[in-house]
Amino acid sequence: MPTIVFSGNSLQVRNRYDQESEVDLLQSKNDVEIGEVVRVTNTPKNGYVLDYAEIVYSDGTTERRNATEFDVTIREGLTEVTFYYTIGYQVEYYYGGIIDNSQTEIGYNVIGTVISTYTDKNKIGYKFDHVENLPLTVSATTDNTIKVFYVIDPEQTKT
Repeated sequence: MPTIVFSGNSLQVRNRYDQESEVDLLQSKNDVEIGEVVRVTNTPKNGYVLDYAEIVYSDGTTERRNATEFDVTIREGLTEVTFYYTIGYQVEYYYGGIIDNSQTEIGYNVIGTVISTYTDKNKIGYKFDHVENLPLTVSATTDNTIKVFYVIDPEQTKT
């Protein structure tokens, strides 16, 4: 990979996928102000789920995040953000058509693994409606997301 020289304060955002040796440079921003807050956001390519994100500052300190969108406060020198992805799948839960990210489950599997179950996470006031993409065969080329939908239950039951 080529060496990139920066002057002043700068931010770089990259992706690294577990089966690839190359790192994708997604964003590069020069001459940012110390203390400036920059929102970084990222979406993995099909077949991959976030393992973790790492922020590395030029003074050697690091921070880890478990999200694909967060704020970074710029420090002096180069601030690097790398999103590490691995092949896997996720189960998303929707209540009344709205995703509840706190309920999302992530699983790490090898290509070709068949996922045929999910955890029921019904909430009071909702009832099961339908599930999409189940069974799921984990692939490096498709969206490995199972979506579970619950609708509002006017009788406030949990069935």
